[in-house]
Amino acid sequence: SIAAGDLNPNTAAHEVVAAAPDRNYVAVVHGIASCFGSRGKSNNGDGGVGDGGADGSTPDAGVPADSGTTPDSGSAGNCGQLKHFQITLPADANSFGAALLIADVDEDGKAEVVIGAPDTKGGGAVYVYDFEQANFDNGTAPAPTRTIPAPEGVTGFGTSLAFGPFDGQAKPLLAVGAPTSENGGTQNAGKIVLYSVDNLAKVVNTLRLASPESADLLGSALTVMPFRKGDEIKRVLAASVKKGVVVFFANTTENHKDFRK
Repeated sequence: SIAAGDLNPNTAAHEVVAAAPDRNYVAVVHGIASCFGSRGKSNNGDGGVGDGGADGSTPDAGVPADSGTTPDSGSAGNCGQLKHFQITLPADANSFGAALLIADVDEDGKAEVVIGAPDTKGGGAVYVYDFEQANFDNGTAPAPTRTIPAPEGVTGFGTSLAFGPFDGQAKPLLAVGAPTSENGGTQNAGKIVLYSVDNLAKVVNTLRLASPESADLLGSALTVMPFRKGDEIKRVLAASVKKGVVVFFANTTENHKDFRK
């Protein structure tokens, strides 16, 4: 899994977070802008204007062609400043990095890194990290700012992540997919757990399918997408179920449109 965003407010370039969850490995890559050189300028080459002397007068060669600005070949990229450092594996975490998200999930004005670890003991876990300038200067990752454990009865928690104002309100929600969760006696039906930016420790709601089928695995993948309703642009939470079908949740209730085929 991979995510990109602005973790270091003192630089213009964004950072990349990449993971290999089968090895519990997550790393932050920064200094990417150094790999791209500056772009050179080209001549305008308008060719000048001449009078061919059609009126019988001596031909006029016209003004000299304008070669434009002085060509600038630009500068070549140099990846020598490209750096990376590993995020330390939290105790008991497993499948660390199965899902990655970079977003301001606590509304403090800075983006955080959110990491899912669905095979962590207890049904899975999600870890939130705040980065400072010192982390990039020293090449060290911070400890998790907060750990969100799987709620009771939820498994595979942290398989997927999404963030946005998809409940129709001004403030966004953090959605965490838990596709191996049981629903009404149906195994591996899946659930999606919602959290508010006001309190990431408190569950706002848990979304379920009204008529689950075995191994639906709801929440294996999540995204927030916009759609137009009249003159308004609204957002919905799109979640995968088996056979590639997508389910849309328009708000924080369990109401949904199931496009299973």
